[in-house]
Amino acid sequence: MDVLARDLPRETTSVVAAALWYPYKALPQDRVTAWAGESYAAFAELASGSHKESGVRMTSGTEAHHEQVVDPWWAAAVPDLEHVAPPPGYADAWSFTAPVIDMPRYLAGLERRLRRAGGMDAADAAIEQRLDRCIGMRAAARIMRIVDNAGDA
Repeated sequence: MDVLARDLPRETTSVVAAALWYPYKALPQDRVTAWAGESYAAFAELASGSHKESGVRMTSGTEAHHEQVVDPWWAAAVPDLEHVAPPPGYADAWSFTAPVIDMPRYLAGLERRLRRAGGMDAADAAIEQRLDRCIGMRAAARIMRIVDNAGDA
């Protein structure tokens, strides 16, 4: 796999972003719940003992609500969601374990995995040559200009 990007991961905003797994309200909910379950399982695997350098850890948390609530629409994606006693001043609460990602470590790990698998990234000079062979010099030059200027839009 090759990754074509304007910047290396350590040069992006993502490297300093906070990262807590939590399904975003999107549609269709059944597919989003399935994707959330798959990503949860993948992050849980990365947080396991065999992947300590992944930058992913599992952390318990509680979400408090001012009103009584039903389980969230994405509850099937989380193995340990449970209603718990709410803190003072709240009517309801649920608790579950979620992946928390240390982005600098996580992105560095993805980059290592890509390189071990024989992939390359935008910093590799050979990417332009490969584009030339695949789609022709004019198209490759245009794509490289688009990629180089992607941050200017």
